[in-house]
Amino acid sequence: MPLSATPTGLVDPSPFQLPTYSTLPRSIPACFEGIVQTYPDRLALVTDTTTWTYAELNRQANRVAHGLLALASAGSEPVALLMDTDAPMMGALMGVLKAGKFFAVLDPAAPDARLRVLLDDLQTRWIMVDRLHEEQARRLVDPPIPPPAGGAAVSPIPPLAGGDEGGIQVVTVESLLATGRDDNSNLDINPDALLAIIYTSGSTGEPKGVMRTQRTMLLRLLPTQDNPDQGEGPRVSLFTSLGFGMGLNSYLRALLNGRTLFYFDLKQQGLAALPAWLVRHRITYMRVNVSLLRQFLALLEPGQVFPALEFVQIAGEPLYRSDIDRLRPHLAPTCLIRNGYGASEIPSIANYNFPASTPLTGDMVPVGYPAPGVTVQIVDEQGEPVEPGQVGEIVAIAPIVSPGYWRKPGLTDTHFAPVPGAPDLRLYRSGDLGRWRADGMLEFVGRADSLVKIRGYRVGLPIIESTLLGLPSVKQAAVVALPDPNSDSRLVAYVVPAEPWVTATALRAALAQTLPDYMLPSTFVLLDTLPLTDTGKVDRQHLPMPSRNRPSLAVPFAPPTTAVERALSDLWADVLSLDEVGVRDPFLDLGGDSLLAAQVVAHTRHLFEVDIPLRDLFQAATVADMAGLIEQRQATSVDGRVRRLVEEVERLTDAEAEQLAAR
Repeated sequence: MPLSATPTGLVDPSPFQLPTYSTLPRSIPACFEGIVQTYPDRLALVTDTTTWTYAELNRQANRVAHGLLALASAGSEPVALLMDTDAPMMGALMGVLKAGKFFAVLDPAAPDARLRVLLDDLQTRWIMVDRLHEEQARRLVDPPIPPPAGGAAVSPIPPLAGGDEGGIQVVTVESLLATGRDDNSNLDINPDALLAIIYTSGSTGEPKGVMRTQRTMLLRLLPTQDNPDQGEGPRVSLFTSLGFGMGLNSYLRALLNGRTLFYFDLKQQGLAALPAWLVRHRITYMRVNVSLLRQFLALLEPGQVFPALEFVQIAGEPLYRSDIDRLRPHLAPTCLIRNGYGASEIPSIANYNFPASTPLTGDMVPVGYPAPGVTVQIVDEQGEPVEPGQVGEIVAIAPIVSPGYWRKPGLTDTHFAPVPGAPDLRLYRSGDLGRWRADGMLEFVGRADSLVKIRGYRVGLPIIESTLLGLPSVKQAAVVALPDPNSDSRLVAYVVPAEPWVTATALRAALAQTLPDYMLPSTFVLLDTLPLTDTGKVDRQHLPMPSRNRPSLAVPFAPPTTAVERALSDLWADVLSLDEVGVRDPFLDLGGDSLLAAQVVAHTRHLFEVDIPLRDLFQAATVADMAGLIEQRQATSVDGRVRRLVEEVERLTDAEAEQLAAR
């Protein structure tokens, strides 16, 4: 599939320019040390266990760096960090960078098998841990031999290779802090050296590590420098692990610009504690993804306001006007909202900034104009630009693109390409869908798999989700397309209701007011909450499969009472993949559509030897109605055959009648 490599398209109309390479600090440690020198006593980091100034954080990082350099010679190589997100992790991360190395953050809560896969891919010599996770790390490096099964000999599990220089060594942060020095390491770090490997979640389960360099992060993060010379500076929230793009961006954006970073542990404290935490710490800058925002808003009481918030940045998934309508009453009118679009492969592609009081039009909130220095194209399956208003794949061209995927050159070539005549630029093919609005702003529609074919129609799942989220009775919603042997696929809506009376009947009726019938989900699954990934997005891979249980309908279950009703109830249940069907249950509310209706009509003709036109099934929308129609047709059919036989006999002559009677 060809890639268009001509850097054309709409650009941000603002006069802002990216800093040139010559004006950039040489490395992230150098930039951080400049901030430390300017604001040594300013708070840099606040967690539930630790409060550090910039000088204290720098001292921790220096000790880690010197301790690591005493064990490993200077030079770029990966270091795995296996710790919970907290102050020791954040100090260790900066220490790894000061030692001239790069890192990959591993989640201690992940299964050992998954961690071993990541370590095998990373090919590191070092796992850095705290005392709490030292035993886990040693188990990963040298796993115990399982006991023999049935007396059979067991081969030992080979230790992880750890690159080209032997096995992996486990080193604790505590030991590095005890042996390291407080002064800066002052290494001359190449700006094109790797900064981090970010392992993204994928559908295949195979690790995919996105490489980030020092230079690309500095190009993107330093334009936000706000020179906070007065007061304490912005107070920035952090909700996600530093192993993910959003968490790492928030960490570096705060510390490279003299801000104070406040970490809130969602896993330990729970989302219900977040509103009070925001007020207590007077958070001014909150960065959150869309799914987490929806869960947060569902907790808030009417009239609850966060007056300290000056900036709310939202990213990660398509954002709808209904989300902003629910957020707006909880913010000061002057609070700035940013809807952003980016990826692990490129931190920022487009942004749309607007005050909370701004009225919005359309169901979808745009992600705005391309970020400074970024050119965006929307291309079709052949890589050719599409017309404004048409949906296509988002392609970004910029100097801030990742070099590619760690140890995966084939995958890198699929998503990245050079730009002819522009050696400082690279092209990144995102796999996301978008479209240009008439005003020149970009809309992020969703992943490429969010555009599916239903009964021959191309359907955008975000449109259905947006409509659901616009209903007052719905807190959260996700729509997926599941394989269906009877058609291309079927739509399943997962809904967290805001009211206990919500039923599939009510949801379908509400959607039918604005959506065509082929965009109506065939199944509604009501949940207490939607599963989320570690980054806070809806975890669509772990949404439960729809059961065969009869859905929650507006009518109570009524069992069949006649032979025809029993046969029809069994037939409908089989076609609709349900355990049981009540005789008063509407066919459409059970998930029926025109294709399934055709199957019901065909089987009905075989079972009852009557013809039921398709239109009659939709008029006789329940088993009871259809049973009555069948019984009526059968009676009409018997009476007709008798009448025709009598008419034929009456037309016979006496001789023909006698001959027929004699047979």
